[in-house]
Amino acid sequence: METTAKRKVDPKAYGAFIEQIELEDLWLQSAAIENRYGPNMPEPGRVSIDHRDSRWEPTDKGFRAFLGYQINILDDDQIYASVAITYGLEFASADPMSDEYFKVFSDRNLPINTWPFLREFFYTTLGRMGWVSLTLPTLKVGIPTQTVAAQEEQAPPKRSRKKSAKSTA
Repeated sequence: METTAKRKVDPKAYGAFIEQIELEDLWLQSAAIENRYGPNMPEPGRVSIDHRDSRWEPTDKGFRAFLGYQINILDDDQIYASVAITYGLEFASADPMSDEYFKVFSDRNLPINTWPFLREFFYTTLGRMGWVSLTLPTLKVGIPTQTVAAQEEQAPPKRSRKKSAKSTA
């Protein structure tokens, strides 16, 4: 007998579930920022982006979901800065969320809903640290998050121009 955890989610049933939910609210649940380097951005550096924990809980009108991210700016042996952030989302839903649906939902829908907010938070946070702001790459669902180059070959100006970290995040 197949356990609940090993059952596949039916794409049509999941699609019907997604059609009937509505995002009602999104908020910054927690954030922790650490600059271990100082006021000028280090060279060379990479940006690593990882999902942290995700969870859900039922509410009277649907469910709440939480998704965390860990972003590090690092080189081979040192983390220069880290940003840990968790977003909370409130959804209206006539149908109840399930653990099976949430496994798919946390891999696809939560990142799609939170990624623009993560990009903005990271961009402005680097500026507040006195570093060149970096634009996180476009989210591509289904492609694993990878460590990405954060710097171009040449030294960037301190804060005069926007940079883009290239990735398949």
